[in-house]
Amino acid sequence: MKLNPNIKILTASILAATVSAVLSIALCISLINMSFFVFFFGFFVSLPIVTMTFGYGIKVSLLSAIIAAFFLIPNLSTVTALLITLFFFIPSLFLSWLMGLAQIDRQKGVVIWYPLSPALFQLALTIAIATIAVMLYILSSVEVTQYIDKFITRLMIAIRESYFYSVEDQAIIEQAIRLRFISIIASILPFYGLLCHTGTIYFAMRLANKIGYLQRPLDDWPTALHMPPVAFFIFAVDWMISPFIKNATLAICMAVIVSALSTGFMIAGLAVIHKATRGFVWRPAVLFAIYGGFFTLILTPLITIGLIIIGLFTTTSNRKIKPSGDDHFT
Repeated sequence: MKLNPNIKILTASILAATVSAVLSIALCISLINMSFFVFFFGFFVSLPIVTMTFGYGIKVSLLSAIIAAFFLIPNLSTVTALLITLFFFIPSLFLSWLMGLAQIDRQKGVVIWYPLSPALFQLALTIAIATIAVMLYILSSVEVTQYIDKFITRLMIAIRESYFYSVEDQAIIEQAIRLRFISIIASILPFYGLLCHTGTIYFAMRLANKIGYLQRPLDDWPTALHMPPVAFFIFAVDWMISPFIKNATLAICMAVIVSALSTGFMIAGLAVIHKATRGFVWRPAVLFAIYGGFFTLILTPLITIGLIIIGLFTTTSNRKIKPSGDDHFT
């Protein structure tokens, strides 16, 4: 018996929402326990919903996101469900909608898809807006402030039990963390969010392609993934005027934007490395060293800064890149 199309779509939507809700709960548990899996789950929280976009359109995936949010309310809380929806579901839905946009060049008889470069930039801005909203809530919530204090206490206990730092160093670290914790969150959240959402759309497009949902041709990410010049302009202006901002809330907002765009340039720099090492036998060793370096406290800042510089250079350089049809989307 052939299943009614509406029943099929509704079933798929509920299934995607259920999986996303379960992954969201797992992410929250990992965050509470300060587990590394919080990074892993971030890549897949929105994956089922984004895949629905490629298969059934933005309206169905939006329904899945709403259902997932309602599933989260009794298991977590209304505020937590809204924050997860704001930070994970909405940016991924926006990016997947952009990736589904297309127009027809009637003269050449080809379909022109929305370019990956401006999509990455717009995702970075969306993540920045979502992070600013989250930060404003954190700054205004007494409950969250108390939780942050408990979180820092648990973090310092873990540092003491590691015996990696002396007693004097532990006191200095604790003082620095308590003074700068909000600023640290403002820098880490956009970094984490943009990495997760970029990974989500990457995996979702390949999953959708495997199951026959994807109509858009798979992009050559190492070639197409770069930031547009306007991103460099906003980044430079924000970075230059940030030291002169005296208002604490506005300074945090500026830091969020800088962090989001910096992460975009870092991803673009990583794409350049992927493209430049193609065809070389030592490519796996280089990529392993870079990705492995991200999990070390010593090499992470060096690798991150290096990739950001490469991404900035790629954006500002005048080297000619052979355009694809996607580059002429209007």
